[in-house]
Formats: sequence, C-alpha cells, structure tokens
Amino acid sequence: MIRAIAVVWVVGCSSGAAPGDRDAGTSLPSDAAVAAAVAAAPPLDAAAFPPTTRTLRVKRSVALHHGPSETSKRIGTIARDIRVGWRRVALGDGCNDPWVELEPRGWVCGSYLEPSDKDTYTVELPKLARGALVPGIYGVVVTEGAVTFAAPKDALVKPAPVVKRTLAGSVKVRRVAEIELGGKVYWKLDTGEYLAANAVRVIEPSRWAGTRIGDETGLSLPVAFAIARKARNDKIPVYDSESGARIVKWLQPRSVAPVLGTAASRLNIGEDQWVDANNMRVAEQTAPPPLTEPDERWVDVDLDRQVLVAYDGQTPVYATLISSGSKRHPTETGVYRVWVKFSETDMTGQMGDEAPYSVATVPWTQFYAKDFALHTAYWHDKFGQTASHGCINLSPVDARFLYFWSGPDVPEGWSMAHGIVERPGSIVRVRSEADPQPELKGYAKRVAEARRASASP
Repeated sequence: MIRAIAVVWVVGCSSGAAPGDRDAGTSLPSDAAVAAAVAAAPPLDAAAFPPTTRTLRVKRSVALHHGPSETSKRIGTIARDIRVGWRRVALGDGCNDPWVELEPRGWVCGSYLEPSDKDTYTVELPKLARGALVPGIYGVVVTEGAVTFAAPKDALVKPAPVVKRTLAGSVKVRRVAEIELGGKVYWKLDTGEYLAANAVRVIEPSRWAGTRIGDETGLSLPVAFAIARKARNDKIPVYDSESGARIVKWLQPRSVAPVLGTAASRLNIGEDQWVDANNMRVAEQTAPPPLTEPDERWVDVDLDRQVLVAYDGQTPVYATLISSGSKRHPTETGVYRVWVKFSETDMTGQMGDEAPYSVATVPWTQFYAKDFALHTAYWHDKFGQTASHGCINLSPVDARFLYFWSGPDVPEGWSMAHGIVERPGSIVRVRSEADPQPELKGYAKRVAEARRASASP
C-alpha cells in the first residue's frame, strides 16, 4: 500500500473519448500547468514507500497518464514486471491508492505498483532476439479453410475435430512454440490457438534497409536508389558519360548512390559514372512544413518516387524506400502527426469485394491518421513500389529505426505511446506531384493552432 502525502491536482474532464480523440481535450492542463502543480507539492517523504524500496514493479500492463487522474490524457502503456524509479506521489480521482509519477514520465495508479528492493529493469518492446529482424517466426496460411484448435488434442477427436476457428481470406500468423502430437506438427500461435504446421508457409522478412545520411556514411541529399524501370530486381547499367553508351559497371537493385549532377535524362553518381534517371528513385532535400520547430523530428513521404526521408529540423538523417497504397487503395496526402505507437498490433480488414485479411502482431507501428500508419511489412519485399492498402509499408529494419527515432519517444518497457497536443508526435508529411503542399490534417492541425496561439502576443 502506498501512503498519500499530497493532493496535487484532479482533472474533471470526461474520459469517454476514443484514444485517438484524447489529444483534442482543450480543457486538460498543459505541460506547464502539470509542472507547476507538481512543483507545488511537498517533496516525497520516506513514509511513501518502505525504506528498502529501490524501484517500483509494475504488477500488470497499465496505462500511463499525463497527470495524476484517470480522466487525464493517456500518454502510453507500461508492461508488466518492469521496474522503474519514481518522482513523487499525489492524490487524484480514479484510483483507490495515490497516483505515482514514474521515471522518465507518466502517472500510474499506485494500485498497480509494488515496492521492490531490486535494481531497475526495463526491456525494449517488442523483444527481439539477438540477430533477429522481427520478434518471432511468422507464416502465411496456405491451406484454404484451415482451422485452429484450442489444444492439439482437439484435432485428434473422432469422428470430427473440435475446431475453434476457421481461417478465411489472407491470414498471417506468428508462432510462439511448436509441438508434435499424433505424428503431426502444430504451431502454437500468439493467440493461444494451435494450427497444423503443414497449413503454413514460413515468411522470410526482407533484409532491405535504407541509409543514414551524414554521419559515417558521408552521404548528403540528393541520393538515389537503383530500381530498374522494367523489373525491380534487374541490375542497373552505369555508363562512362552522360551521352556515352559504354557500360563501366552495374548497380545492384536498390543500392544507394549520391547524385552529383544531372544532364538530360541521366544522373551523375560519380566520376565518369552516369545512370538513366528513369532507373533511379531520387530522394531530394525539402523544406519542413510550416510551424515545424527548429529541432523537431519529422518525416517526408514522396508517393511518386516511393521514398521517405527523416529529418531532424532541416537536417536529413535517413532515407529509404517505402511501399504505399496501390491505385485501387491509394494513400492519402496530408500533413499529419503520429498520434499513437504500438510495439505490436494486429491488423484486420476487408477492402471492397476483396477477401478479408488478418495480419498478426505487426511490430513497430506508428499511426499518423485514424486508420493509416507507418509500419513493418514483414510479409513482402516490394519496397520501392506500391503494395499496401493505404498505409506506408517499411522494411523491419527501417520500421524499427523510425519507431524509436520519432516522437513521441517510447521508453524501454512501454508497449504503447500516445502523442498529445502538449507533447506531440512527429510530423508525417505525405505528398505527391498532384499535391506538393498538402494541408494539415487530424491533430497536426490542433498542434499548429496551439502553437499559433502561444506565439500570439
């Protein structure tokens, strides 16, 4: 039991909004108001926890709030068994015990915490085995009408097995264990179900990754990725001059090259090295959207070229290839902000008259609009061409990098992080030749309005 030491702040705003709408609550206190209220509280005294307390253990996965109240904005979720330090304790509504402000940020109801005499324990989520690209083994169901079982023995029941679920459409699953029973091998899925192993084809995730800009690479924008116009897996010829026909070498598919100059329909990528421009995807420097702060991190997506560039202020730091929506399922342009991040999330849906799809535990997912996200696509290797249902598909390496690089930051031990107006997620600008200066959308618009208001005299 945690003892109360101070009444700091109670929020009276409704908590009935959907998670994506919480950032719209204009009646909620700002970071400055929270800081002022917390600063006014007495220092945490020794009576709050036993004298042997070194950390607090999270007893179950639980939401972190912007302030010590159930009705304050949710800013993330911390996983079970994580042990972290704390800053102070305060009373607030929605908790039978006092609220506790954890390190590095966020308030948690004290009912879900217990004192520990052990050191801090945190872990990057999702957990990734050494050398692994994704957290686990994934597979695509290849048997039409495949069924799952609550337990492997249910498959042996005669005359008919005890089926838990019939899998329809395009289904991708993740294996957490494999067992053998009755001469057959079964996958145990992360849902707790069992599926015959011969109904699944193992997926080999793409090892493709973009490139750092600057740093030890020495690269600066513009850079270009080699993708043959006719077939993306073809090598690209490099010629000895802008008009010459002698091939001096070949570029591997999707390799990156500096762009030193242009002439007619060719790009200069080195001394006496020229390539056809229509075989390259160029990532160029571009200005940040209006009201972007000088040191703010943001992402620019060029739908026509299928390239993404990550910026720190006006400095590009990373460039890569993406797969956006097809003509049938286009990706919408706009200036957005990341509003929620999930270390892993399932994705399901059905588009028009297509078969339904179900994709298990997609890691490193960043939603920037209600239903659209930057996320891993562990099931294909088509980066550089359209392939999605409207989201921005990334390779596992790229998705993981951008997930931890962009805002809102995700501390170790957190399985989810929310962007809010007071602490917004990174800008995601999605543009095209048809819409080169897209409008602000979603809570990116509300952040801009708040910044304009704060800048007014």
